[in-house]
Amino acid sequence: MRILTVHSDYIEVEPLTKAIKDAEELPVKEKKRYEEVLVVFTAVEEGDEKNIQGTVERYVQEVKSIVEQVKAKNILIYPYAHLSSNLSKPNIAQEFLIKAEKELSKELTVSRAPFGWYKSFNISCKGHPLSELSRAFSVEDDSNNLQAIMETISHLVYDTAKKLTGKAFISISEINGNKSILNWRELDGEITHEFLKKLEIEANKNREKNLDVKEQEMDRKEALKLCGDIYDRSLPREASKIRVVAIGDLPPEPCRHPHVSNTKEVKEKIKIDGFEKTEGKFRIMIHLGEEENAKDKDLSKALKAEKTLVSHFYIIGTDGKLNEISYDKEKKKFTGFDFSKHENLRKLVAYELTKDRIVTEEPPHVRLMRKLELVDYEDGSDPGNLRYYPKGRFMKGLIERYVTQIIKENGGMEIETPIMYDYEHPSLKSYLNRFPARQYAIETPNKKVFLRFAGCFGGFLLAHDAHISYKQLPVWIYELTRYSFRVEQRGELSGLRRLRAFTMPDCHALCRDEEQAKEQLIKRFDLSREFQNKSGVGCDNLEFAVRVTKKFVDENGDFVKGLVKRWGRPALLEVWDEQFFYFVFKYEFNFVDVLGKASTLTTDQIDVENGKRYGIEYIDEKGQKKNPLILHLSPSGAIERIIYALLEKAAMDQRQGKIPMLPLWLSPTQVRLMPVSNEKHLKYCEELEKKLSKESIRVDIDDRQEGIGKKIRDAGQEWMPYSVVIGDKELGKQEINVRDREKNEEIEMKIDDLVKLIKEKTEGMPFDTIPTPRKLSKNIIFVG
Repeated sequence: MRILTVHSDYIEVEPLTKAIKDAEELPVKEKKRYEEVLVVFTAVEEGDEKNIQGTVERYVQEVKSIVEQVKAKNILIYPYAHLSSNLSKPNIAQEFLIKAEKELSKELTVSRAPFGWYKSFNISCKGHPLSELSRAFSVEDDSNNLQAIMETISHLVYDTAKKLTGKAFISISEINGNKSILNWRELDGEITHEFLKKLEIEANKNREKNLDVKEQEMDRKEALKLCGDIYDRSLPREASKIRVVAIGDLPPEPCRHPHVSNTKEVKEKIKIDGFEKTEGKFRIMIHLGEEENAKDKDLSKALKAEKTLVSHFYIIGTDGKLNEISYDKEKKKFTGFDFSKHENLRKLVAYELTKDRIVTEEPPHVRLMRKLELVDYEDGSDPGNLRYYPKGRFMKGLIERYVTQIIKENGGMEIETPIMYDYEHPSLKSYLNRFPARQYAIETPNKKVFLRFAGCFGGFLLAHDAHISYKQLPVWIYELTRYSFRVEQRGELSGLRRLRAFTMPDCHALCRDEEQAKEQLIKRFDLSREFQNKSGVGCDNLEFAVRVTKKFVDENGDFVKGLVKRWGRPALLEVWDEQFFYFVFKYEFNFVDVLGKASTLTTDQIDVENGKRYGIEYIDEKGQKKNPLILHLSPSGAIERIIYALLEKAAMDQRQGKIPMLPLWLSPTQVRLMPVSNEKHLKYCEELEKKLSKESIRVDIDDRQEGIGKKIRDAGQEWMPYSVVIGDKELGKQEINVRDREKNEEIEMKIDDLVKLIKEKTEGMPFDTIPTPRKLSKNIIFVG
């Protein structure tokens, strides 16, 4: 980007003829005069195309700085190709100039000379020392400098940690913009939240000392002597020279990346967001500056409002009685309700009132999802985006099919819509400010877009174009969004529980009025309860919460009480003094995990705004157009959270001495056949496998060259629901010995009885074939 500014008494500009085919269209071709003006001659260059929005922000910053210096009253942006021989594409340049004008106009009086025209101009320069200034800049240069700053603070935090602990360990940084993950390996001991708080304070103290950052090259032996033998395995053996970085008197370390020369170049505070522990290493999440995820302008008003939200919390009993509750943080004690018989409800309330969302230790399900080869982290993507192994994809796919099945059986119409939407679309922009979520923003060649964080956007735009009569209401419109995206804060990311990319079933119901909305809400409540019970999570393992505006609960108290009575246990009631969001009522089924963190699974809402916002209309009995109320149901919540809840539930069972297992309908393999001898018994196993597979039962055969004892142990490690040993006495017989994991016993039964048992337990649930090879000798190892 190149600019030349001339502080002028006046400039006269007259467009003459078009210089390019796609020149800007002018309503009137006339000479214009601008007085007391800062003329900004501007050339957009090819390199600026990589980050138009970033370049606009830098351009606005530079122009405002010059305006402040010369005290200009008006600005004229003047496209001036002669400043550069490396120009951007014309359409990109024009887009840039329009955006720059729009941004500067928020605070200044701005005009813009037409783009793509040959123009004549007369200008009178004021002639003071600052009247003519030039600038050349690139956001890429800024990016390189930010990279050096982030490398420096990553080392600063690491080196400070080594000094605080007195221990030697290795740190490998993953840097993305103003964020970094420090992978700490070979650290003897544990990390606590209190230690990270102290580390943040000490790292910032070191940052403020204006420490010199020294870089020097030396041979490998010297580097190890200076930095420590712990780096021996991580340094390339063939390298003749190793670059060593030292910040002040902190411990030096080898690093090949550029750094700043002094910590005084780090102008903003270092923030430590939290950590994860996985496979013996710690992942420390840090960022630079006050706001981790997005600039204020990209945060929805609802998200900001959430921070100032005033709530009143109650426990509402099945008799409708309200008990207002409060929490003493110092004593860590509740008043207002006896939780002695409702421990999980107490944990949910504690989670809500303490607002502690940071995860400081690895949840049990993370270990289990890797141990069972279901799901894993993907270091090659953004945090919170996971990869699914065949068994995990199988489970996720079946849950997706089941939730879709029950919605469609109840009249839901399935649709599919785009994953990205225009920031400037009037309806979408308005909705963004009413939805409490952070978005991924992307600059496309044509516009700035955001990745959807729910299925609402496409569903509502589709409903806007539909012709609907009151006779057709309620209308259920359903989409399974794979994926939805939310930029959750780093310290809150946790395995399958809280992600940045997730699969969300979204079923919107267009309703005539509040009474119809409440009728539908009860129907969907019962449908969701059936889903949770049949999925294997179970409503007995969930806690009910209702969140409403004071106005709604005052007018619909009996409805709220009736819903809690329908649930059958006391529930959490949150009442807002005002309406902050687009909905006035919502309920949730919450799962509380081993660490006491609560997660919403099922949820439904009464939306009173988006019918009007999106121009969704139906024709009423009198032929008049009306906006419907809209319900937002997800019977399961994010699909990933169902797997999370099932694994956490299994971990709880394990802690209580019970046998952990997955629901039979979701078990990748339902029956394992184990021949004592491949030579003598494998053929019969193959016959049995074919027979069971024809009955829609997932079967595999452990044909590995292993002893039968190891085969039995491995089946147990994989949580095999039914295991069958095939030896001499089983050959050709109709009766087999079945190890039943759920009952923890061996049962002699006929093959047909085993088929009948499995069919009874999985009745009504979707089926898919086994996701891995039917013979274990053909299976590859994904984790380990």
